[in-house]
Amino acid sequence: MADLVWIDRLTVQHCRIIENAQLHLSPRLNLIMGDNGSGKSSVLEALYLLARGRSFRTHRIVELITHQQASIICSARLQQPTFKQTLDAPSQHNIIPTSTRPNTAATASTTLLGIEKSPQHTTLRLNQQTIKSQADLTRQLPITLIHPEVVSLIVGSPALRRAFIDWLAFYLHDDFYPQWQRYQRILKQRNACLRSPTYDNSLPYWSQELATLQASLHTFRLSALSALQKSLTHYQPILWADVALDLQLQTGFPADTDLHDQATLLTLYQQREAQDRKIGYTLYGVHRADLLIKINGILAAKSASRGQLKMLSLLLLLAQSHALSNTNKGRGIIAIDDLAAELDAQN
Repeated sequence: MADLVWIDRLTVQHCRIIENAQLHLSPRLNLIMGDNGSGKSSVLEALYLLARGRSFRTHRIVELITHQQASIICSARLQQPTFKQTLDAPSQHNIIPTSTRPNTAATASTTLLGIEKSPQHTTLRLNQQTIKSQADLTRQLPITLIHPEVVSLIVGSPALRRAFIDWLAFYLHDDFYPQWQRYQRILKQRNACLRSPTYDNSLPYWSQELATLQASLHTFRLSALSALQKSLTHYQPILWADVALDLQLQTGFPADTDLHDQATLLTLYQQREAQDRKIGYTLYGVHRADLLIKINGILAAKSASRGQLKMLSLLLLLAQSHALSNTNKGRGIIAIDDLAAELDAQN
């Protein structure tokens, strides 16, 4: 099991109502309390911005920035304990020691993260060095966020469920993100060809390139799903033991399509070409995958009550974070926005 990674200092500047705040945090449990409108959610919003590069409340960065300020700034100091095994030094009276005893010495490694973001520009820093990729910060700060609209994971669009499973694949497999990035570039090129006759000759090439990545990305997601299901066996008996929960990962292709058969995939793209041109985008592929979430054999989005949806969403998010803690990637941080909204008399 991985060592605990925690934020021991969080600095937030120019985030909504917060002009300048510095928080010194515990490695275990931290409660941020205050009146409505005092900036509690804004602290989590700034932290989420640091970890993901965006807000969980709005797509417009200008809404995060304090009035009459140019940018929002958030930085964090992370600590992770490291344990080194050493041997007792021999007594100076013995030329040859008769025994040695292993000792475990604990030290802490420190990582510094920072982001400054305006509508026009973003600056990212890792250990006081400017970096280009948000993924480098994200990898250091695995955050699972639980907020009042958490049920959107189940009732929202498939893109939210893809992002949910991709978050775990990102941390479990180092090769996932480079392949995902390449896939997005290829998909963009193929869609451009579909919309413009100018690139007609390039379409077969981009179709072939797209076919080559389907199997590997789906395999990464299946691995993440397996880890998630294993963690669910830990949490479900505690939180929701009286339901049968079933998760199924759709590929984004017609049922029974073999994603390892590139010739079949290429034929499918060729057969779909006219329809894809008509709609202006690529209909089939792992970018159209979905995670089907069922309780007692029925889609939860169609059968569950609001309370059940909330409980199921909490269960999935806790299992997601727990799955990461069972690897050597570092334990995730769970952040809860508006704790009272997530609890009732029975939960």
